[in-house]
Amino acid sequence: MRASHQQDLKLTPYHNDYKVGWICALGKNKVVAQLILDEIHPLLPIPPGHSSGYVLGRIRNHNVIITCLGDGAHDTTAYALLERQIFFTFPAIRFILLVSISGGVPSSNADIRLGDVVVSQPTGKAGAVIKYDLGKLPSSGKVKRTESQNHIPDFLLTVLATLQEDHGLREHQVVKHLSNIQKTLPGDLPGIFSRPEEDCLFKAGYTHIIPDDHITPNSCPNCDRSKLILQPK
Repeated sequence: MRASHQQDLKLTPYHNDYKVGWICALGKNKVVAQLILDEIHPLLPIPPGHSSGYVLGRIRNHNVIITCLGDGAHDTTAYALLERQIFFTFPAIRFILLVSISGGVPSSNADIRLGDVVVSQPTGKAGAVIKYDLGKLPSSGKVKRTESQNHIPDFLLTVLATLQEDHGLREHQVVKHLSNIQKTLPGDLPGIFSRPEEDCLFKAGYTHIIPDDHITPNSCPNCDRSKLILQPK
């Protein structure tokens, strides 16, 4: 009986067994994040007054906690408070990832569009994460950076380098993984997270024409089609 009890304790993760934190900016991001978990764990006690919206689980051999910001709480203060609560409740957390959906930032050097998967990394000129408000806008119209975030831990940079090597040697698996997740979506989620029937890509400087009664964000019936960018199939 004692051996069996010890085995059960070993199989049940506790606060100190979680090493990875994952913050979602929106609740619907959190719904999809849970589909990546290989296993969902029972909830653990949370200190009074702290966020109770945790999802606990495992990805491969990593125990992960997933949570999200409250509705309308998307400023830096809200992020900092949630981060402190995570480290207090799960003291063995090694790092926290912020995973969310952002708008595109196309440029001549990096054509980043909505729908692309982007992982930031540091360069010789700047750190991996640059806050949008840590800069100034001179007369040229281009944002001049004035500050960046703290250095990313070396072990994460090593993992990133390994991931890049893996993508270089083998066929990318991102589309395959996303397709598999799409098949497991319950209820109405497949329609919510599916790609639009028509995916129009306009030039970055084009201003869209959206009438007041137009509520379909994935189509542009009144926009100038001559401003479209032809995309490779």
